[in-house]
Formats: sequence, structure tokens, C-alpha cells
Amino acid sequence: MYFHIICLQIFLLQVLAYHVLPLHNFQKSMKSISLSLKVWLTCIMYDLCRIFKNQQKVFQKSNLIILDIITARDTAIEQLKLMLEMPFPGGKEEEVNGLDGINVVSTGRQSRNVHEFVLSGSRYTAAIRQELVQSAINFLSQRMDIEADHTLVNLQKILDADSPRKLIDSSRNLVSQILGSCHLEQFATDVCHSWSKLQEIHDIPIDDQGTFYALKLRKMTQSSSGLLKKFLATFLALSPHSMATERAVSHYNNVKTTQRASLSQDSINATMHISLNGTGTANYDPRPAVFEFLQQKERRNTNPDEHLYKRQDFVKKFFSVESGCM
Repeated sequence: MYFHIICLQIFLLQVLAYHVLPLHNFQKSMKSISLSLKVWLTCIMYDLCRIFKNQQKVFQKSNLIILDIITARDTAIEQLKLMLEMPFPGGKEEEVNGLDGINVVSTGRQSRNVHEFVLSGSRYTAAIRQELVQSAINFLSQRMDIEADHTLVNLQKILDADSPRKLIDSSRNLVSQILGSCHLEQFATDVCHSWSKLQEIHDIPIDDQGTFYALKLRKMTQSSSGLLKKFLATFLALSPHSMATERAVSHYNNVKTTQRASLSQDSINATMHISLNGTGTANYDPRPAVFEFLQQKERRNTNPDEHLYKRQDFVKKFFSVESGCM
């Protein structure tokens, strides 16, 4: 992350000196840029990168569904909009502005030939802020424009259906692909059977679009039954990233190493199942499993054979007759 900040800072300094300051005095202008301006550029890029970093952490959650992407994207865009006119509250730029000796408006020694569109240092720093933040907003809006995806469009039609007929029509193609065309009749029957409960799901007081659809999908899944419940549950299990697959590959590489290359497929599957679904030894209570193991058959419920015990080599070596163990 810090490497990207440094690269962006160098690029912005070059753009600033090339476009804002005189072209014929490029080298001289680069030397005249003060330390305060460099610090400001670093801080504003740090705040921008931190917003993207926090959004990336949200996308890496294991319980993320496709509708949560809309909420995470809108949250990041709103955070970026705060930076259009002022530093992000609690960010690095606001922290540096409060330090003594730091003035982002001052740009050191000013050249005689000033760009015709630049009136003051604060003017072009505001222009740089607008350019940086607006570019980040445009990138995020275009990169995360998933409303046009066919899966999400069909899901929105399903959740917005106000009658059993609209629900069946909007789900018909997906039901044929997921469950098979032979189950359309049973699916229509389950929709009619569950519609009385689905009608009660209304007036959800949430303005955020992603949160609204995610909550409605969960409520519809809980209120439905049969193939309709199974069909809606597929959208809850639909992951918008490949984190689960990458995690399984990492566990597989840890299980089957060069020293354990002869493991059978059944052993690998069993070990992978424990590795992915296990709770860990710190929180594991072995007593129920031990109790069930002891109940399977009679195990060592009698006293040990004393004569056989005395004939053991380690007993003869470490214990004497006077000790009573012999």
C-alpha cells in the first residue's frame, strides 16, 4: 500500500509541475515545490487508498452475498464525496494539518511566470483534490457497476414481484437452469403455497438499495418452502468472489506436502473437511467423543495382568524387587 502511495505521489508531483507550473522552467519548478505540498499529496493519497483498502476487506468476508457489493460500493463513494471539499474526518490529512509548521497552501518560492488559470496555491490544491477524488469516484462507480449484470437484474425483478404470476415469470429461466425445467410445475405450486406469507414482507424502512434487497431476500427465504426456498437460498450462497476456492487450495497445499505425497484421496478429503470445518484444539472438548468411543465396546475394564507386567523389560530395568513393583 505504501509503495503505491509513493508512486502516486511522484506522478502527481510531475503532473503538478508540468501543467500548473511553467513548462520552460520545469526543473526549476520541481525544486521550488515545498515540503508541505509533498506532505499534503502523500496524506490525501493515503486517505484515498485507505478507503479502497477498507472496501477490499469487506469484499473478503466469507459471508458476503452479491447484494452486499452494492452497499459496500455506495459506502465507499459517500466516503469519497466527503473528501471533495474537505479532508476526511480523522484521516491522515486532517491529522497533518493540525501539526505546527505544516501549511499546504504555501508552495515555497513562486516562479515569475504563473499559469494563467492558477491564481493562488490554495486554488490549484483544491483543483488537484477535485481531480483526484472525482477520478476515484468515477473509477469505483464504473468498476463496481453490477446493477447491469443479468443475475442481479433478474434477482431484483424476483424480489420486486407483487404477484405470484410475476414471481414465476421472472424466475422461470433461472429455475430451468438451476433446478431443471421438469421442476417448473412444482416450483409454481410452492410459490402459490408460500405467497400468503410472502405478502406480509413489506414496508422495510431501509433506504440503502443493497441492504434493502439483502434483507428482503433473507426474509423471503425464511417465509418460503419447497423448491422456492431452495431457489432463493442459491442467491444467498452465491459468492461474488473466489475467496472460498482460494482458501480450499491453500488448505490443500498445507495438507498434501512433499513429505505426505502418498496420501490417498479419501484421507485428503477427510483431512480437508476437518481443516475447513474444524473448531481448533483450543475450543474443542474431547470428552463427548471419548465417552462415545468407550461405549462402543468393553475396553480395559479389568485389572492388568500382574504376571505379564512383571515380565516387561522396562519394569525389570527401572524397578527393583524391594520397590514393590516387581
